[in-house]
Amino acid sequence: TDAIHKNSLENEFQTDDLQARRIDPNVDLYNFSQLFSTFIIFQSDTELFIADQHTVHERLNYEKLMKGIAERHLEIQQLLLPVTVELNPREAQWLRNNMEVLLEIGLDLSSFGGNTFVIRSVPSDLANKNLANLLKDLIEDLKSKENAGTVGSNRLDQIRERTATFFSCRSAVMAGDHLNPDQMKGLIDRMRLANLPFTCPHGRPTILSIPLSELYRKFDRH
Repeated sequence: TDAIHKNSLENEFQTDDLQARRIDPNVDLYNFSQLFSTFIIFQSDTELFIADQHTVHERLNYEKLMKGIAERHLEIQQLLLPVTVELNPREAQWLRNNMEVLLEIGLDLSSFGGNTFVIRSVPSDLANKNLANLLKDLIEDLKSKENAGTVGSNRLDQIRERTATFFSCRSAVMAGDHLNPDQMKGLIDRMRLANLPFTCPHGRPTILSIPLSELYRKFDRH
């Protein structure tokens, strides 16, 4: 049944196991290809790897953004034409209360009167996005976490972390985006050189692996 299959997959790919996994930077990787315009397939001499291109890129973006926040050295893109955003009263009040913490993450906002705000700069990876929709979605995401009681006592730190997670997701390549072999290899090389685990900021898998010995066993080869 579907439930049994789901439980089997969950048992096979435990989050703790994925957190512990890294790709050895000294191991040769090759035969990079894309499957269903979503997954990156590659191998070493002893293992087959399947990576989710979105979650891999999301993890890389998250680490880059959090490092920039910690070191106060974010890559910021000043907008040639500031973007004006009209919010509803509740969204506007939430934004007024939290504008400073968003500024720390590279989102330069100011009030333009009433419930209207102006965006003047964003993290560089987001410069080509629809910034009005991005801001509204971010506020909705953060407000929903607060309403659900998932923001703890250290509220500002959690807003920073959640905003970084949100931005990392929105700036990553998506399922369906075509990648060439150099782009695929580049993402995986960045993952292993940064010594990142096989999970994204949401806790989902970034990379799954199947040892060659397991493939032999599955196909009854000895």
